[in-house]
Amino acid sequence: MLIDAAIRLLIVDHPRHDVQPILRPLRGASYLVRHWQADRLDDLQRLIDEQPLDLIVVRPGEGLPRVEDVRDSVDGAFKDIPIIAVIENLESAVAARLLGAGADRIAALSIPTSLPMVARLELNRLEQRRQARRWEGLYRESEARAQALLEGARDAVAYIHEGAHVYANPAYRELFGYGDNMVGCTLVDLIDRADRDALKAYLRQVDQPPHDATGKAPAAEWIDLRAHRADGGNVDIRLCATPSRMNEEPCLQLLLRRSDEDSELRSRLQYVAEHDPVTGFYNRHSFTERLTRLRTHALTSGQSGGAVLYVLLTEYRNIAQSLGLEAVDTLLRAVAEAVLRLLGPDDLVARFADATFTVYTPAAGRAAALELGERLCRSIGERSVAVESRLISTRACAGVCLLGDAAHSPTQIIAFADRACEQARQLGPGQVQVYAPINPDRDSAARRDALLRELRAAMVERRLEAHYEPVASLAGDARQRYRVRLFAPDAAGAPLDLGELVPLAEARGVMRQIDRWLIATALRAAAGAGGKHGELVLFLGLSSNSITDADFPAWLGQHLAEVQVPGRTLVLEIAEESVEPYLVDLLRLRKQLAPLDCALALHHCGRHGDSQRYLEHLRPSYVELDMDSVDRAGNDKDLRRDLEGLVHGAQALGAQVIAVDVTSPSRLANAWGFGIDHVQGPVVQAASPRLDFDFQQFVL
Repeated sequence: MLIDAAIRLLIVDHPRHDVQPILRPLRGASYLVRHWQADRLDDLQRLIDEQPLDLIVVRPGEGLPRVEDVRDSVDGAFKDIPIIAVIENLESAVAARLLGAGADRIAALSIPTSLPMVARLELNRLEQRRQARRWEGLYRESEARAQALLEGARDAVAYIHEGAHVYANPAYRELFGYGDNMVGCTLVDLIDRADRDALKAYLRQVDQPPHDATGKAPAAEWIDLRAHRADGGNVDIRLCATPSRMNEEPCLQLLLRRSDEDSELRSRLQYVAEHDPVTGFYNRHSFTERLTRLRTHALTSGQSGGAVLYVLLTEYRNIAQSLGLEAVDTLLRAVAEAVLRLLGPDDLVARFADATFTVYTPAAGRAAALELGERLCRSIGERSVAVESRLISTRACAGVCLLGDAAHSPTQIIAFADRACEQARQLGPGQVQVYAPINPDRDSAARRDALLRELRAAMVERRLEAHYEPVASLAGDARQRYRVRLFAPDAAGAPLDLGELVPLAEARGVMRQIDRWLIATALRAAAGAGGKHGELVLFLGLSSNSITDADFPAWLGQHLAEVQVPGRTLVLEIAEESVEPYLVDLLRLRKQLAPLDCALALHHCGRHGDSQRYLEHLRPSYVELDMDSVDRAGNDKDLRRDLEGLVHGAQALGAQVIAVDVTSPSRLANAWGFGIDHVQGPVVQAASPRLDFDFQQFVL
């Protein structure tokens, strides 16, 4: 941020205190300051939610919100606001405590130049982060536009690599009568035998085009061919191929056209493809696509605010089971009318799943989003319809995710709102909850710091252990597979809560060291086992700290050589929610792991609507199904169809499918129906510090 720019400042201090010692140095440094003041936590939260702040200055004192409370309020609102703690005199012990509590900088009022100096540093860093978000938004916008152009193109477009399809848009798949997936299908197989030689000659010419004297390639030419549809029919096409790239790999782009298309019919088909037939709302894919564009615009224009609501109809399943789907559809149409009456022209609504609506509202602030959620739940509960001489109605609950400044993907935003909705459902019908990234029962930053100290102590005192959970094959595969899990006890021997600790450690960059320790420990165990376990395969989770670590592949290659364990022993698990924010890093990592012969696994796959796209980008060797999604698929036909397509798509790409964290035979039965290849979890055997599972005795 440049000097002479206006800064929006929040001062956390008693109203009886003079704020001029804070404002005067900033204005003396040529800043134009617009300020607010808060001394209570609720006022602080409201201002953070509603005002586009650039800086927060905290003056610690009795009865005031603590620095850790301010940090939690900022993080909980997904805002990017620097926090400066001001003290009278610069004392190292006090400064260290405040920095540990969450302050970004410390300034001393006794040094007049101190506050302007650290403010300038933080404001410049803030401007750099905002610029980075704008560039990221522009990048996402260009990616989304390219994808939208392909998906919505009237012309059939596909990409092939070495003759096989790696992408085909809906018009292309429709032209040949295929379903959702043509990945792996070769182009030659679609063409009539009489035209195949001409096609091959044409593709060779396109792949290595002759150049004229100026060095330019000639304009792309078209070729007329006869092709075969999946249903056995024939279709005459015109094909144009041009060199291109996809996922950093060279390929050919195919453009196909036919002359007998009906534009009016295509428009009707496009409407059907984008909308739910019962409510007329957008469907899941269309909502996610539009939310992507809206968030991209917000990031690039520097706007913040807005929210996504996840609204669940709590009686949907009971009504469907007792009265049938026709009764449910009648009720849904009435509910849709009630919902539409409460929404404004800028709001976006979709039927996201059987019993779920999602709403995007640009209304800024927590209070407005909560009010809308409460009105929606109340209006839905008041709506009833007559079915078979009975009045039926449903109640609802809602979860809210505030958007703020954070560059979360639409799938992450919806997942956050879903988690908040689950909290509301547990509280009862009509409840509305706002997603909070920080568990409210924690003692703020002090508790998190204490937990991290426990973890670091466990590392220093060598209390960390690697435990191994067998991954059993359902097809008689002889290889012995284990998932490697971290076990971290406290000083008394009780296990630390890694579900809470790992995200904290990842946020502080600690997981880089733990990832390396766990990999090194597991590889030593594999080396010690020798060949007595047959061919061993170890699955290890990789945090974002290691994904973004440019030195990690070199370290891994050196360590594999030192312990003399082949790279094929190692499968690195990538959490599905890490794919979108770290896609470029993951593509780089995949390329660097290839010479080491290490494989990738996509962990908790199926949580998001983009799972199939993630598969095509990463091409993992294993796909680990999310069991929560598998369980929900029993009552959600759309989700079940998505998971079935995901499994078939993964297997078509040569990936093996694992059901992970399976806790009971009933959950195993649910997963079995999707055609899985392996199973892992307590239903097989709990984690053990030894590689001692008898795979030959495992029989379902």
